Amino acid sequence: MCFLTYENVECSLRRFEGFKKVCDENGVNAETFIVKDKKTLDINYFLENKFDGIFCFNDEIAYNLLYKFDVVEDTYLEEQLKNIKIIGYDALAHRIRGLKRITSINFNYHEIAKKAIEIIQRRVLNSEDNSPFEKICFDVSLYLKKKD
Repeated sequence: MCFLTYENVECSLRRFEGFKKVCDENGVNAETFIVKDKKTLDINYFLENKFDGIFCFNDEIAYNLLYKFDVVEDTYLEEQLKNIKIIGYDALAHRIRGLKRITSINFNYHEIAKKAIEIIQRRVLNSEDNSPFEKICFDVSLYLKKKD
């Protein structure tokens, strides 16, 4: 397995830590691959290292990677790429019509927004509340790709 992410994205570290923890608990080796420039993302790296799965920091990276996989014209490479599972994060296809449906982590935006508003209101009403941040975990689900 591989975690594909952008450089210098703070929340990416937290997503990777959660991903790595689950991989470790299940005896799966996981490595990180930093995307410095999505235009020059080289798919050969994933073939050479024989990854069976790539977990992407967000759906943008997943779509970019899928596009690069789709334009391969080498029959042998095409077959190898079909065996690599790609998972995104944000479930954009669940929210935006017309996007190709991919497997992606989904969460409840409304629940997150509601909690953020509650915290802001509480802090505005209680000016003495100067805690730096509040750590909250929200439930996520897997938004599955339709069968091809």
